[in-house]
Amino acid sequence: MTTPATPRPPRVKPPKAMSAEDERYIDEYVTRSVPEKHQLATTRALKGQTMKAASVKMMCLQCSGFQRNEVTECRVITCALHNHRPYQK
Repeated sequence: MTTPATPRPPRVKPPKAMSAEDERYIDEYVTRSVPEKHQLATTRALKGQTMKAASVKMMCLQCSGFQRNEVTECRVITCALHNHRPYQK
């Protein structure tokens, strides 16, 4: 008999020290500009709580208007993250 797999906890770093003003600015930006589906991941990335790969993923999604297919088809070869972008073909 096998035991059910336990869910892996999310990889979240402790929050970086930042001023209350910076935190408010990030929270306001996310609330106004980011689709609800991506708000938690964007907040964590902007507050330095995610791994580098997740931060790159969020940057690419932000740049492409949160359209995954736009990240896949990205043609901005002058971007420093172009070779590291997620969802490559």
